[in-house]
Amino acid sequence: MMYLPFMTSAGWHTLLSPFNYFLDRKSASEDLIKVATITIVRIHQGEIGLAKNNHVKELLLPGRSRTLLFLNDLAPLVLSGVLVRCENNLTPRDMMCVAGLHVRNNAAFQFVRREALTEPTIDFTPVKIFTVKSGGVAVCYINGRAKIFEEGRYAVNMGSFVFGPYIR
Repeated sequence: MMYLPFMTSAGWHTLLSPFNYFLDRKSASEDLIKVATITIVRIHQGEIGLAKNNHVKELLLPGRSRTLLFLNDLAPLVLSGVLVRCENNLTPRDMMCVAGLHVRNNAAFQFVRREALTEPTIDFTPVKIFTVKSGGVAVCYINGRAKIFEEGRYAVNMGSFVFGPYIR
């Protein structure tokens, strides 16, 4: 039988199994919580999170997450006013999410960093995000060919993409 880490809400708890033991205590208001295989990352408005999941790169957005908080059946956790629970067969009623909150119960998940979306360029190779301000253009190179980008925000997932100069 394999035992998975679980989280409990605030209060008194009894660990009745000899296989259960206390790992750590964290505040629910922290932006990054890592305990055993569970990682909880909060991405605020105006930021983007960069992470790796088994060497696959992920962008963690500040909007509505599609991930769940994994808890035990005895003590569901209330985090930021949202109640969620963990079961083997998850149903839509269990899939309650918090905006900008990303939760992984995976030892291979690694949060790398967060970046402000106000940065002109965010390089998370091969993913590159850049913003061209109004009144200017950006010259970039894709497979050695120049491409002009007008004002706006762009995300490119291409290894051969190279940033060029910004021209006002």
